[in-house]
Amino acid sequence: MNNSPLISIITVSYNAVKTIEDTITSVLNQTYSNIEYIIIDGASTDGTLEVIKKYQDDISIIVSEPDKGIYDAMNKGIERANGELIGIINADDWYEANAVERTVEIYLKGEKKFDVLYGDMLYILLNGKTQKIIPPREVEGLRKKMIIGFASMFIAKKAYEKWGVYDTSFKISGDYDLVLRFYTKGAVFKKMDFIAANFRQGGISTELSMRLLRENMRLRRKNKINFTNLEELYIFANFNLRKKIKKILFKLGLLPKRYTI
Repeated sequence: MNNSPLISIITVSYNAVKTIEDTITSVLNQTYSNIEYIIIDGASTDGTLEVIKKYQDDISIIVSEPDKGIYDAMNKGIERANGELIGIINADDWYEANAVERTVEIYLKGEKKFDVLYGDMLYILLNGKTQKIIPPREVEGLRKKMIIGFASMFIAKKAYEKWGVYDTSFKISGDYDLVLRFYTKGAVFKKMDFIAANFRQGGISTELSMRLLRENMRLRRKNKINFTNLEELYIFANFNLRKKIKKILFKLGLLPKRYTI
């Protein structure tokens, strides 16, 4: 490919010995060659490092040290990245073989104007079955929830430099916070019509919990996105307001029983 920009791929890992080899080989076997591969490991103790060392000659940067969480590890990778585009593929997931090449083609055809490129994604369920996730072309839905598959995203380094990296105060929803922040600041998004990555169910972001809901509400308030319905408002309401909202939600049949005052 003419005018082949450097692309940085970051993998963050912690005790991922069972899956990280799939991730590593999916990067090293890309049909696009101008790749800088960075692995940020959180001082794994289960054999993950031994797997990484098998491929160390083909990995640009390997860091293994304690971190303050997954988004801190991602920031370490971004800080070290030199590529025009940065993809982050975690140690449970893997790329399709031509994901980087096809992304670069679209990026160059767009005259490098895109800040966030994102594709389709296969979601691998715990029972082994797969679901194809096809995000919408229009990204207004980000006002309500994370609609882009994280593993399928490639983000321009200039976007990180302009709007910042991951907010480490989030433990589950830092990716949503970053994408929503970029959206509200005017980033240019581009939907790519191909499967870019495969995502295994079971990571921290797939654990639907009150903590996840609270983080999602906090990041939307942080990014000045209004609550869209009473159920969302209920999650953050104080005790007295919750009692009033709860009565309304129960009458409407909108409040799950697991929510308590």
